[in-house]
Amino acid sequence: AKAGFAMAVQSAAITGYMILARKPPQWLLSPALMAISAGIVPSLCCIPPSWLTTWAGPHVGLFSGLQDIPGNMLAMLIYSQIPLVVKKRGWKAVLQLYALQVGLGACCMAAFQLLEASRPMEGSPFLMLETSGGGQAKSLFED
Repeated sequence: AKAGFAMAVQSAAITGYMILARKPPQWLLSPALMAISAGIVPSLCCIPPSWLTTWAGPHVGLFSGLQDIPGNMLAMLIYSQIPLVVKKRGWKAVLQLYALQVGLGACCMAAFQLLEASRPMEGSPFLMLETSGGGQAKSLFED
């Protein structure tokens, strides 16, 4: 259900970007912008999966932040190229690029949700078994 929802709402954002890329009549601008806003909000407000908040303990903020670094670096690289794209191909290409980004993001989010639903995390990925001490689980972050 989560994967289908992600795909559906982000399809609205893709549609909005594609409408804007075609230089629509003025009466379509507000609906297109609303579709984009409504479509990207679930991704921007993506809650870490329950296993992260359950098992990361006091380090949940650190892990949540670290998982954003690659995406933020990629976004910085892409946005640094926007002036060049506008100069060479115009705003239509930029809006189509945004539609592509949202589409790829929707596919990644849906794939993650499907994988998580098919095999939910039942144990902590942040725990490991000690070889000594009777097989007691010990956190990677404990001394």
